[in-house]
Amino acid sequence: MTNAVVALVAWLFVGMGCAPPAVSLPEGGGGSEDDGVEPGDDDDSAEPGDDDDSASGGDDDDSASGTPCDLHLSPTGTGGGDGSVDFPWPSLAEAAEAGLLPPAGGVVCLLPGHHGAPVLENLSPSSMLELRAWPEFGAVVASLAFERVQLVTVDGLVVDGSTLVDPGQDQRGVFLVRGDLNTSDITLRGLLVESAVSSTSWTWQDWTDLAFSGIDFRGPAIHIEDSVVRNVHHALSVRGDGSTVVGNLIDNFGGDGIRGHGSGSLYEWNTVRDAYIDEYEVQHDDGFQAYRLEGEDLRIADVVIRHNRFLLFTDPITQFVLDEELVGTLMQGIIVTDGYADGWIVENNLVVNAHAHGITLYGGRNCRVQGNTVVRHPAFVAETGPWVRIADQTKSNHANFDNVIRNNLTTMLTPWDYDSTSLVEANLEVEDPETEFMDAAGFDFTPALGSPAVDTGIATDLVSVDLAGAARLVGASVDVGAFERP
Repeated sequence: MTNAVVALVAWLFVGMGCAPPAVSLPEGGGGSEDDGVEPGDDDDSAEPGDDDDSASGGDDDDSASGTPCDLHLSPTGTGGGDGSVDFPWPSLAEAAEAGLLPPAGGVVCLLPGHHGAPVLENLSPSSMLELRAWPEFGAVVASLAFERVQLVTVDGLVVDGSTLVDPGQDQRGVFLVRGDLNTSDITLRGLLVESAVSSTSWTWQDWTDLAFSGIDFRGPAIHIEDSVVRNVHHALSVRGDGSTVVGNLIDNFGGDGIRGHGSGSLYEWNTVRDAYIDEYEVQHDDGFQAYRLEGEDLRIADVVIRHNRFLLFTDPITQFVLDEELVGTLMQGIIVTDGYADGWIVENNLVVNAHAHGITLYGGRNCRVQGNTVVRHPAFVAETGPWVRIADQTKSNHANFDNVIRNNLTTMLTPWDYDSTSLVEANLEVEDPETEFMDAAGFDFTPALGSPAVDTGIATDLVSVDLAGAARLVGASVDVGAFERP
């Protein structure tokens, strides 16, 4: 785990007075589920005002990336400044509108304060332009828009839409960070994107009145890393090809967690948790959803979904939550709803929900679904499933074939859907989650001692680590499911 990830998670959850999530490490990075930052553990964090590990005033070399700042922007800066830390240019919103961002790229540091609601447009620097909050989380914007922009990285910025809320309007369809179809090669790293700092007191109606959506990009080559999106409607959407979504936390959402519509994309080491409110007339919640509609090329190809957690609800289920019917029990896990999946790899994911769709690939062909744990939420019972399913796409008449369904530990399989050309092996259906896992009620889905999942998988096409970051192969053979019993 990088210091930037530790710092962001620590800052968020220490301030909220609760324990942070277990943030998994990238493959090969080692670690385990105990690698989350505990409240009060500031050894590696950079809270606002804590200069131990952050870039502080005047020392341009003490930045997170080690690259010095070329220019500085500040809400208190003026057009007459020279861009130095002592005489900065104005806020990001003003600098973008005035065309002050350097066309040759470089590092522009955003000093603490509110930088407005910047719109970056017609910006294509000759090399990467990095907009870095300096120190991390000190610079705040209300929203951030990209129009005809390429080769820009945004690092450590807070996007807080609370000042934009109009209680008389439904703003759920408005994304706080958005990029148009002509925007590409954008990296968002270490961002915090939120409609509000907290939603703990939100009623059902508040979730429809106060929530914006989080991040939406329509162009290709969008990279979103080590960021937090919370208290939003739809959380994160990437529509173009060649995108990567890695190491992010999506916490408290009322619509979809991740929408990934592009081919050739990677979704890895993300946590999507706490789906709020059911509103099926408008939408149903999805942990991960992909679709292509009629009139488009319906094929979504070569997508990797690996080492992710999709958790229906981990917040306390209080009487207030029950009275307000706040749990989004209709949350589906990983699903291709329209169009069809070709060449997908869906492996080592955890899906915990109360809906039939645990993992469902309609029209799946040449796909491999392997080593996933797909089970019901301990507090809710689905009418059926959740299942691991690859089926024909009847909407567009695309058959499923040549798939591999292997080593999955799930509440339900759907063998009647699997084409005869597919390989189905070493999967297990969970009969009693309370005895199958170490602590299902506590969301520890490591196989229990004596579980039939231990050492009964097939050691083919394995990744090197399991979902906890531990060795994927321990003992006589690999365990079935996303976790390896040590």
